[in-house]
Amino acid sequence: MDDYCKNYSVALYATDSEQDRLLFSRARCGMWSCEYCASVNRKQWFKRMAEGLKAIGDVDGWAFWTLTHDLDNAPYIEQRRTLSNAWNKLIGHIKYRSDHEIYYIRAIEIGARATRRMHMHVLINFVPDDIVRIDRVDGTHYHKSEFWFSRAEKTGFGRIADITDVSGTYTYKEPEIALGSDLETTRAVLTASYIAKYMTKTDADTESRFPPRTRRFNTSRNFPKLADEEGFTRHEWSRGEKMNEGIASNAWRHKMHVYDLQREENITIDNFDDSGQYID
Repeated sequence: MDDYCKNYSVALYATDSEQDRLLFSRARCGMWSCEYCASVNRKQWFKRMAEGLKAIGDVDGWAFWTLTHDLDNAPYIEQRRTLSNAWNKLIGHIKYRSDHEIYYIRAIEIGARATRRMHMHVLINFVPDDIVRIDRVDGTHYHKSEFWFSRAEKTGFGRIADITDVSGTYTYKEPEIALGSDLETTRAVLTASYIAKYMTKTDADTESRFPPRTRRFNTSRNFPKLADEEGFTRHEWSRGEKMNEGIASNAWRHKMHVYDLQREENITIDNFDDSGQYID
């Protein structure tokens, strides 16, 4: 895997006066179809989820909901709108019937089967008390809450759904659990891994199916945010065009080195092609 994003379109620049250098860095594209960015996205999301779950602390349990729709051959923007509208109604019902504050993490996914249907996964601290396991004739199974299946359909979701109680389970053990972690950290990581398994690199075809401005992952507004971390470096950064010979030459005229932070090396004239573009 590349150790930096090769799909970047914006560069970041800063002046290191102490060492007479122009610092150059690439702004990540952030796309899940980019192998590097998908890896960074997942780590950032997993850290936020695990720390958030630990901060929330003792709740009445967590459930993993899978929710679909019954639209056939609908454009993805319509599928997204249907899921979003249905969720806004359903979460209202959940909050009304809950006796505690509700937190959730939500993921939008496009199925890998022939239908390529958009659906939703939700990790939420609301566990219905009537969940039962239903065994299918093909040997598979799902978990059903009669009341909330009915409520979900009335709000606009489809007939196919699953509500699994994941409180205290160890089904999806993740390698991010450090040896010697306390019980609260271990529980938080294991619970977060239910939704984290969907935070993987997508192929270009799947990525292209998501309508513009689709937020594939989001949380409830009250979900804890990560504490402010230190800035990128002590330097002040500005956005600019991609590195090219003109930018480097201007720095060289001012007796400055040009330093590539990702490659950890100085840029020289040999790093540019005949048209003056940086050889990435």
